[in-house]
Amino acid sequence: MTPVAEASDALVLVIDDDADARLLLAHALEEMGCRVVTAGSGRDGLRMAGELMPDLVLLDLLMPDMNGQEVLRRFGESRALRGVPVAIVSIVATDQAQHLEGAVALLDKPASRLELRAVLQSSLNRQRRKILVVDDDELVRRFVSGLLRDEGVHVRTASNGEDAIRVLEHYSADLCIVDLSMPVLDGFGFLGALRAREEFVDLPVVVVTGRDLTPDEARFLETEAQSVLHKGRDLAERLRALC
Repeated sequence: MTPVAEASDALVLVIDDDADARLLLAHALEEMGCRVVTAGSGRDGLRMAGELMPDLVLLDLLMPDMNGQEVLRRFGESRALRGVPVAIVSIVATDQAQHLEGAVALLDKPASRLELRAVLQSSLNRQRRKILVVDDDELVRRFVSGLLRDEGVHVRTASNGEDAIRVLEHYSADLCIVDLSMPVLDGFGFLGALRAREEFVDLPVVVVTGRDLTPDEARFLETEAQSVLHKGRDLAERLRALC
């Protein structure tokens, strides 16, 4: 099957207690160009979704311990996950339609490749903006990530510039939000390493810092960063404006 053009960087999470069903869906999605991870239970699926922030979730309904309806409900209640598209793939998908508010699609098993392709294309075409948040302070990362996810943004994080470069090798961010003072590779080093690579020359970077800049630092950031935001009372409002 011809790969879906938009799927080359798409991460799909398949949640199903049936190992054969997980395998069949994974093979079909990989043929379309997706990266696929799987979970054998609703609880594992929720945990993996929170850790990986997939671009699409395929969810079975009939699972022990925590069924698909409960998983879907928790996606909708989670500030971090409510923007992740979830498609139901189940033998009772159509029968349970009235109980599945929030699902982007309902596919009866066995789902055809054409049906999966349509769901994939639809979900990726409505893809959220992707932002990478780089800061060594975990509390800051949580604050900024939560704020952006509330605005419907897909967020990944890194704790220093070196980790951020590695993340960007497999995550096609639309924007980076970067602190300056970090261990291993600070914000200035990150910008230098970023601009040295052809594929990242034009990637927008917004610097968020609490430090006073020297004239040389200010001039460097004028050429290498889209803007510089100073930590303060209006930071949340200014970050929302980026979305």
